Amino acid sequence: MVAKALNIKAVRDMIKSKAQFLSIFAMAALTILIVSGLDSLWKTIGDETRSMYAATNISDLWVTAPDPSEIDMWGVKRISGVKSAEKRFVANAEAGLEGKPALRLYAMPDKNTLDTPKIVKGGLKSRGGAVLDVNFAAANGINIGD
Repeated sequence: MVAKALNIKAVRDMIKSKAQFLSIFAMAALTILIVSGLDSLWKTIGDETRSMYAATNISDLWVTAPDPSEIDMWGVKRISGVKSAEKRFVANAEAGLEGKPALRLYAMPDKNTLDTPKIVKGGLKSRGGAVLDVNFAAANGINIGD
């Protein structure tokens, strides 16, 4: 009997103060939407990161050395915890495109297994050609085969 009276009073109070009730309801709904959206975004970023690391075998650490010898590579490979070490050549260049965008060139042997590019469009050729960042290609109007 008391519960029924309390329910009737609660409904009557909500009807009297519709604006306050609706504003509290809207704030609660908005909070739930924001929190669930952030949680979903966090999980999506984590999944994409793990997928990218698995697909490209990204290195945990890069050691920069001018013209490393095989003895230098041997020394790096002997460091505790190092599973693999590979050489590659890195150079900064200027593209002959409008606006003169800067390029960072990476050259590595075919047999390298670390930091392999994730191919979005096109494919790797055995000779010639280059792999470009998809955003760089789009921003500069470069298509496959150019």
